[in-house]
Amino acid sequence: MNYRVNCFAVRSVLVSVATCAVFLGIMAGALVPALGVRAQAVVVGQKKCQECHETESKAWLASPHATASSADLSSDKAPAFAQAMGVTGDLKSSLCAQCHSTDPDSSSVNGVSCESCHTPAGPEASGWFKFHSDYGLPFGGTGSPISMRDQEPEAHRESRVARCDELGMIRSTNIYGVAKNCLACHTVPNEKLVNAGHPTSKRFELVRWSQGVVRHNFALDQSSNAEAPSLWLNPIPARPNRSPANRKKLMFVTGQLADLEISLRARAEASDGDYGKAFNARIKDAKDELEDLSHIPEVQLALAAVGDIDRGRLRQFTGEDAQFFADAAEEVLRAASSFVENHPDGDDLSKVKPPRRSEGTPFQPK
Repeated sequence: MNYRVNCFAVRSVLVSVATCAVFLGIMAGALVPALGVRAQAVVVGQKKCQECHETESKAWLASPHATASSADLSSDKAPAFAQAMGVTGDLKSSLCAQCHSTDPDSSSVNGVSCESCHTPAGPEASGWFKFHSDYGLPFGGTGSPISMRDQEPEAHRESRVARCDELGMIRSTNIYGVAKNCLACHTVPNEKLVNAGHPTSKRFELVRWSQGVVRHNFALDQSSNAEAPSLWLNPIPARPNRSPANRKKLMFVTGQLADLEISLRARAEASDGDYGKAFNARIKDAKDELEDLSHIPEVQLALAAVGDIDRGRLRQFTGEDAQFFADAAEEVLRAASSFVENHPDGDDLSKVKPPRRSEGTPFQPK
C-alpha cells in the first residue's frame, strides 16, 4: 500500500469552508453540515477558542499548522504561483490564504487554525460558537447555567448538537466531513495552480496524519493527548464499544472513500495536463486501497461505481467527463453515507488494518 505524502501536505493543511464550496462543492451531501446557510459566517479567531481549549491551543502552536502553513506564502516559489493565479498584493489576504491560513479576509489570523478545520464559528451571537458548549439551564429553566456536559438534559443536548450541525460546525463525530475538509486542501483541487507547478500530495492518509503532529484530543483530560477525540470516545449516552483502535479503522475506510469521491469530482472538471494526470493517479490509488477493503458491503458499492473507470478511461479526456465522473462521485458519496451510518462505532471492522505509523510526534503537555 502507498501512503506517501510530499512535504506540501504537512504545510498547506485543511481548508476554510469557503474553499470547500468554491473548489469542488464537496460540502454537498448528507454527511457534511448544510453550509449554504452560513454565507455570513465569520472567524472568531484562535485566541477565542483558547479561552476554554488551552491545551489544544498549545498543541496547535507546536504544529506546522501554526507556523509552516503561512510561512509558505513567503517562500521563493510563492510569487510565481501568485502570478499564475492572477493574485496581487498581500498573499495572506488572498486566494492563497484559503489553504495557507484561516481567514482570507484578514491577514491577522495566521496559520491553519481551529476554524480551518471546524469551520468559522461566528458571529459570537449567532454562530456555532455560541451553542457548542451551552449545556442549558437546570430543570425548570432557572438558576445558573449548567457547566458539566454530563448534567445536560437529553432534549437540550440533541437540540444543541443539531443546531451546531445546522450552523456548519464540523464535529469530531462527523468523520467523513473531517476527511473531506482535510482533503480539500491536501489534494490542491485547483487546475490552474497545479498546472503552474504547485505541488500536490501524492497520497493523504487520514489515520497517519491525525495521529501525528496535528493530534489535539484533550477535551476530557487536559493532561493526555488521547488517540481518539474524547467526545467521540465518551459520548452521552455511552457507547461502550468505542475505542481508539476502532476509531482508526473507521477513519481509514472513511478516508479512502472521501479521497475517491473528491478525486472523481476533480477529474470531472479536469483537462489533459498535470492536474488531470494527478487526479487520475489518485483515483487509481484510492481504488487499489479500497480493493483491500472489499469485504465491506459499502466499499463494494463504491467499487461498483468506479468499475468502468480503468487506466484506458482515465487517459481519455472527453466532453462526457463532467457528467461521467460526477455521477460516479455521487455513487461513492452514497456508499460512504451508508458506511458511516452502518458502522458508527467501528467495532465490526475487525479485518481493517489501518497504518500504525504516524506523521510526526503528537504533542504531550509537560
